[in-house]
Amino acid sequence: MASATAAKSASTCRWCAANSYAAQAGSANCTGCPRGTFNRSLGASSAAHCGLCRAGTYGVAGLGKGCADCDAGTASSAVGATRAEDCSSCGSGRFAPAGSPSCRSCAPGYYATNNATDSDAIGEGVGASLCRECPGGRYNGKNDSIGCKVCAAGKASSAASTHCT
Repeated sequence: MASATAAKSASTCRWCAANSYAAQAGSANCTGCPRGTFNRSLGASSAAHCGLCRAGTYGVAGLGKGCADCDAGTASSAVGATRAEDCSSCGSGRFAPAGSPSCRSCAPGYYATNNATDSDAIGEGVGASLCRECPGGRYNGKNDSIGCKVCAAGKASSAASTHCT
């Protein structure tokens, strides 16, 4: 099994693990893929097998560590990002699940939040991870909202309403 895709370990050769490669036959160690890149296959023989981290991810510190998702509430459109700081916080009323390449708007009748079970219909100013519908008795007529307004006395609304009637 002595080939460019394996590294020597004592008297036997082993396949280089994911996120690493051995460029020369008889290598004693595998070399980690550069930060901002990854490789899912075993036995890679060059850094050319290390692809760029996709948008919505970044390279984990240290050679050969691969890519990690941007946190929920942040996003990165950059391919090959190398730091968690390359993931930007979503603006007010916008949201992004973990690993998102972009932040998205919450539609009218919905609001941006991090809490999947909140009952007060007041969301997050920045860095939200999801959109929730406004509960009955509350409404929101705009995109990018961080909360829902209470219907005035004598008016009502169903869930996800854009106005009260």
